[in-house]
Amino acid sequence: HGLCMDYEYDLIFNNPSGENLIDIVKEYRALGKIRHIGFSTHAQPEQSRRFIQTGQFEYANIHYHPLGSYTASGGGKFGGNKEIVRLMNDYDMGVSIISPYDKGGCLFAPSTKLLSLTLPDMDPIQYGSLWLFYHKQMDEKNAPIHTMVCGAARQSDLDEPAVAAYLFDNRKGEMLEKVQAVETRLHKAMIETHGEDWVKTWHEGVPNCVTLNDPYNFGQMLSLYNIIKAWGLLEYSRERYSTFDGNLKMWDWDLSVSENIQGNYRWKYMPGIALEPEKEYSRYLKDVPDDRKKKILEALQFVHQFCSITSDQTCLDVPREWETAYDMRPWTAFPDRRRYIEENVKSHEKGEELSNVKECKSELKSKLNVKEEEFKSKLGEKEKNFKLMEVQLEDEIQRLHQETQRLQQENERLAGMSLAGVDSNCSCVVS
Repeated sequence: HGLCMDYEYDLIFNNPSGENLIDIVKEYRALGKIRHIGFSTHAQPEQSRRFIQTGQFEYANIHYHPLGSYTASGGGKFGGNKEIVRLMNDYDMGVSIISPYDKGGCLFAPSTKLLSLTLPDMDPIQYGSLWLFYHKQMDEKNAPIHTMVCGAARQSDLDEPAVAAYLFDNRKGEMLEKVQAVETRLHKAMIETHGEDWVKTWHEGVPNCVTLNDPYNFGQMLSLYNIIKAWGLLEYSRERYSTFDGNLKMWDWDLSVSENIQGNYRWKYMPGIALEPEKEYSRYLKDVPDDRKKKILEALQFVHQFCSITSDQTCLDVPREWETAYDMRPWTAFPDRRRYIEENVKSHEKGEELSNVKECKSELKSKLNVKEEEFKSKLGEKEKNFKLMEVQLEDEIQRLHQETQRLQQENERLAGMSLAGVDSNCSCVVS
């Protein structure tokens, strides 16, 4: 799990301390305890390629989505994991896609701009599924996707994948045309925003976290710039950049880059640290053509300014089309995650003691209890009002019933008097 760096490759295939880990895994397979060997990764395409080309794995879990390749965005030949999907097909490996809806662009809470580009053909979350389902037909090398992992925090999260599967199974030709139409509109929007040359070359020569001496995932940062400007994915990009902020908070500048990565820190699920505006980063771009360095540095500054929880965003001009169109989640799965990172970074800047997750959860629980008590109180008042109305209604019904009886008696009395008058007249005539 999580094979991302060269030293992890060495532990598996060239362990300087003794037995290779791959030999131990093969022993378990020989004993029948496991059947297949695969790996998961958040690595750049360069490392994933190295693992695949050993021929020792039958499948891999990777990030590869229509809107990017998460941590691998900006890496490799195509600026993502497309080449890895094709390579896995060459090695007859199963291709399993991780988190197509969350890390694939927060498709359950799309920007207004992204929604406008996928409609009227489909919603963004359906596009995220169907693009993967039709990958073999759409890819020039006909590389298929075999498995898609739906990270469900609640039962309703499985509704949209089920709908997409139904559309794929029952309306294949029609949905393929619609997926192709959406892809065309997305690509057109990207070119109209950035220009065709930038779209083709933005990732070339840009360094990422490939070795133990690479602290910045510049390619992924540039990919955030691309998708914010072209598709309005600001909130998604802020979520992704917040991990860079968290990584920087735990970084020890008294240690070397490799010591930070290999020591107690290590990379978490998303490698790379955040930028610091006062530092100069052009020295990292030695492999980038001179005519593109200025725009790349400006793009990196843009991403930090709009996405970092350490930057002042109060005066930023955020277009309405970058705002979230809707959120399909009935509640947030991890409401304390981003807030926890924000509080830790801010407390670090002020030199205050860091708050922990338990305190954050306790505060959330306390607020929830207050809301619950307020709701119960309001509900109690409404119940009292309903009971009072019910008593008043019963009194009114009783009054109306009594009035009805009185009117009936009065009618009977008047009818009796009329009948007596008729009898009297008749008697007089007879006489």
